[in-house]
Amino acid sequence: MAQIYGIELKSVKTFEGSDGYGYSANCYLDGKKIGTVADYGDGSIVVNYDIPKASYDKLVARINSYYKVNPDVDTSAIYDMTLDEFLSKKDNLPTKNCDANDDFVLTCFFETLLNLIENEKIFKKAVKKHPAAFIVVADFYHLAGVPTPLPLTYTCYNDKHIQEVEAEALAKSKTAYLTVYKSLDDFKIQA
Repeated sequence: MAQIYGIELKSVKTFEGSDGYGYSANCYLDGKKIGTVADYGDGSIVVNYDIPKASYDKLVARINSYYKVNPDVDTSAIYDMTLDEFLSKKDNLPTKNCDANDDFVLTCFFETLLNLIENEKIFKKAVKKHPAAFIVVADFYHLAGVPTPLPLTYTCYNDKHIQEVEAEALAKSKTAYLTVYKSLDDFKIQA
């Protein structure tokens, strides 16, 4: 089951709220339920949570340890870059310090985990149809004035196909980046 540093969401329910899609889920830390999280799809930029303080403090510490090892790209810093500037820095993009005590950072973390859960579902369907299959997700950074395609998910059967997917994604936008999932272990991000 998809998890990041021992944090999991189970019994995820998605729905359409008054201002977009929302979700509710049970939150687990190291296999133990610690509470619930929800985005009500009401336009708010923060996740709602019902987690006792002691468990919440452990959750925040775990998320902060994840971000120390896996910093997020500072999307606000790259947004105003020209495409040429972005391409010159693509291998060394600026990152931001994330502190899960900030509700917005907590919200972004749970969105990352939800995306991992959704990609795991796609992977399982692909492998069920063809045991040697794996998936490649192409996503795109947002730059002002540069059209940004929606993320794309490809089912692949060999490593050569990854190069074809990369070429196709880069043809859509030079801001593309790929994530490859070849086994269920790739959905468990460990410390």
